[in-house]
Amino acid sequence: MSTHLSVHRIMPLADGAGAGLFGYPCSSTKGRIKLGEGVEIREELLRGVKWGDYRKVTRGLAAALFSPIELATCSVTGQRWSRAGQESRPTKPPLDRRRVHALISYVSRHFPDVEVSRIKQVLAYKCKENCAALRMRTAR
Repeated sequence: MSTHLSVHRIMPLADGAGAGLFGYPCSSTKGRIKLGEGVEIREELLRGVKWGDYRKVTRGLAAALFSPIELATCSVTGQRWSRAGQESRPTKPPLDRRRVHALISYVSRHFPDVEVSRIKQVLAYKCKENCAALRMRTAR
């Protein structure tokens, strides 16, 4: 089963015969890009992602693959944060593993020098930001 998403951000595609988005090779079918793990995304979503570095790509893909509520109420792995004194804090459920693995593998393919732990760290921070934003909205 594929993940289908929509977007309103559109940027021009790079020129290049046989090249994928912005010259990166990719597997695509009729306007859909296969990220891996059976996860597909509409090509327009990737056009809206800033390709300057792995952090921007990770954050852009996270916003495309997960809703703001999912990011705010879940963690990357579902494991308890190991910081001392946080035992009373509830454990958040994990984000959908299939989509997380697809995001990580896609970013890793395009940025092979970046460790997986760095990609997860960016994704975790994106979750933290969405959680804080949700708290601010509900506090009003």
